Amino acid sequence: MSRTHSGALAAPQAAPTWWGRAALVMAATFALVLGVVPGLSTPAADAGTATLGNFRTTVTVNQGQSDLRPGGHVRYDITATNTQSRSGGWGGLIPYYTALVLYGIDAPAGLTYRSSGGQIYSPGNWEQGGNFTGGTSGDVGNISGIGDLFSRVGDLTVRGQDSRTGWISFDIPANAQGGTTYQAGLRLIDAEVAPSPSTPSTRTSANIAAFTLGAVSSQTQVTVPPTVARVGEPVDLTATVAAAAGSNTPAGTMTFTADGQTQTAPVVNGVANTTMTFDTTGPKPVTVTFTPTNTTQWQGSTGNGTVQVESEATQTNLELDAVEIISGDTISATATVTPADANGDVQFTVGDQSQTVPVTAGTASTEFTLDVPENATVTATFLPANPQRYTSSTDTETVMVSSEQTETAVEVSPEITRVGEDSTLQANVTPADAAGTVTFAVEGETYAVEVVDGVATTAHQFGTTGEILVTAEFTPADTNRYAPSTGQTTANVQTEATETNLELDAVQIISGDTISATARVTPADAEGDVEFAVSGQTETVPVVGGVATAEFTLDALGDATVTATFLPANPERYTTSTDTESVSVATADTQLAITAADGIVLDEPTTITATVASTDAEGTVTFTVDGKEYVVDVVDGVAVAEHTFTEYGEYPVTAVFAPTNPDRYSASEAETTIVIDPVTGSLDLGSLEIGGGSAEWFAALDLGSLDALVGSAAQLPN
Repeated sequence: MSRTHSGALAAPQAAPTWWGRAALVMAATFALVLGVVPGLSTPAADAGTATLGNFRTTVTVNQGQSDLRPGGHVRYDITATNTQSRSGGWGGLIPYYTALVLYGIDAPAGLTYRSSGGQIYSPGNWEQGGNFTGGTSGDVGNISGIGDLFSRVGDLTVRGQDSRTGWISFDIPANAQGGTTYQAGLRLIDAEVAPSPSTPSTRTSANIAAFTLGAVSSQTQVTVPPTVARVGEPVDLTATVAAAAGSNTPAGTMTFTADGQTQTAPVVNGVANTTMTFDTTGPKPVTVTFTPTNTTQWQGSTGNGTVQVESEATQTNLELDAVEIISGDTISATATVTPADANGDVQFTVGDQSQTVPVTAGTASTEFTLDVPENATVTATFLPANPQRYTSSTDTETVMVSSEQTETAVEVSPEITRVGEDSTLQANVTPADAAGTVTFAVEGETYAVEVVDGVATTAHQFGTTGEILVTAEFTPADTNRYAPSTGQTTANVQTEATETNLELDAVQIISGDTISATARVTPADAEGDVEFAVSGQTETVPVVGGVATAEFTLDALGDATVTATFLPANPERYTTSTDTESVSVATADTQLAITAADGIVLDEPTTITATVASTDAEGTVTFTVDGKEYVVDVVDGVAVAEHTFTEYGEYPVTAVFAPTNPDRYSASEAETTIVIDPVTGSLDLGSLEIGGGSAEWFAALDLGSLDALVGSAAQLPN
């Protein structure tokens, strides 16, 4: 078998079995001892020692090579001494020899093989069952042939009074509990070789060696979550306890002691929590003591921490009603202090101004007037009435103080300025309450004028025409309050303007009528002519006393534009001016009405009359009666035609007026129906239509008495 030093157990050889191997060893041993002087001894035993067969075995826990803790390991040292004499068999001629075939430890439950050494070879279970681990006392592995067997089998034999020593180490489980006792047993297999050979025997001894784990030490740590605690505010304290060895978690209680206070809390999953409140400031040492529930399993421990207690913190939040103001304005500053029940004052400062205001319900307010145009820092500092109870706190805000911007706008009136005439230069300064002066600059001249209610004015006569630049510079009286500004405009300087106003005596005329056009020129002393023009007609009339008049006869129909243009005699002094008016030229409307004679008799001529309005309209009327046309001249507004009816019935009658001058008069027409009824003898002219107009000439029709035999008579109103 080969010696193994690792944590793995070597498996027994498959063939032959260890029993067969042992028998072979025994046979060889018997052959060797025949020529050796035999020696016998008596086994002995003492504490931690057991005599098993011919061997006195001692098992000790080597604490120097052990780590007796959960998760550690234990080393058992084994000594097996042959208790026989060195010589004695067969008259003292043959030595005593006993084969120590196998020896090892019956390990306590839970321990697992770790390693082995010394004169223990090929460690393994060796078919012993249980938690046994051991090995042979000699290295007889890989025996090859009888010669090799006889040369090495003696390693298993122990002469009387000789010993074999070895050790076996086991791992202790990580979850082992402190105070646990582990009892180890011993097992060996021996066989007497000489002088009286015997078969191998298994020898055991229980509880030959024991060790007890001590209580596991613990480690306690204290945690104080806040870096700084406040007077009167609860502070959470946490303590954690952990095992110094193994995987178990200690159980018990934690006792917290700090600033004269003691509180005990249970440990849950290695953690205990409590809360303390401190009434004074300063560092507060905290001691936490772990007391285990089972002192056999665990050792107590202590942890320390420090709570830094300060005055209860306050916070000051400063708010301004404006962060940009104009120099000279007032700002309102409000400080909100938390907690709201903190008593004290707030000191407001800005520049060289300072005000101290009591805090009421957590707020304090004040006002400042700032008149220097620059950025200013407002500071609000809370001054607690009891500094031991509350801390001071500060907040700042920045306000931008600037001069109020002004604007200067320049106007020149009149809008069109004339050379040599007085014009007004005006500067409008905003805001209107900005006091100061405005300096006008125009055509090389300057005018300094005081501003009154935002306005400064001066007079100036322009010497040349064209676009002349006018500037105005405002200089404020209070340069901290207001900023200067400049404005400019361009004056439009022209020759003296005239105005022509055209008037017509009529704006609607009949074609061929005459209109009168009058032009009034201002100023009235402006000399020159007025040129009138309309529909290709032109007439130039001198202006007298500012007035010129002309007449025109208009024949063309439609809208005509009359233009009057003033042509100054001296264009360098006065400007040209024009005015226009429109006149509507139309034809005169005519209206046509049809009437019949008082009585109609068949086969006798009947008079049909067409009346034209207006009466001075000349032309012809064309009558159409029963398919026949009659063209008749209009005389004094009337045209008369005769027609003979030969049968009873209804006869449409139309009349169409055609004017001799169609530009002057419009055409018109009318129609009606003449009904001749033999039964009633009535004459029905139907509805009479007046063509070309809307006059109701026939409001009623009275036919009077009818003669049924000879016809009918119609009586028409005058």
